[in-house]
Amino acid sequence: MTVDEAAKRLGLAWQGSGSRVIEAVFAGDMLGHALARIPPNAAWVTVQKHVNVIAVAVQTGAACVVLADGMALDAEAQAAAAREGVAVLITDMPAAQVVVRLAALLQGGVGAGEL
Repeated sequence: MTVDEAAKRLGLAWQGSGSRVIEAVFAGDMLGHALARIPPNAAWVTVQKHVNVIAVAVQTGAACVVLADGMALDAEAQAAAAREGVAVLITDMPAAQVVVRLAALLQGGVGAGEL
């Protein structure tokens, strides 16, 4: 499922290109841990919103960053995301809820209001 498709199915706002395919979901806010553990083509769910998030997404080959709990990138991070081509999805949902819904979608499951 592409980033665009997942964002639409879950009703998430997004910025950037959403053509990458999501193959896994990872949740975590400790950047060092995320750097070591995010699988390629994952949707990374976090509440971190600074420029280093974009650097970690690029280094790990994440398909996108999903900012949970109503977080939004600061201006420097927005510029880096645009420059590096990192799609950023934004939601008011708690991180755990986003992870469950994304995982269900990847397994051929549900949409925004079904879980």
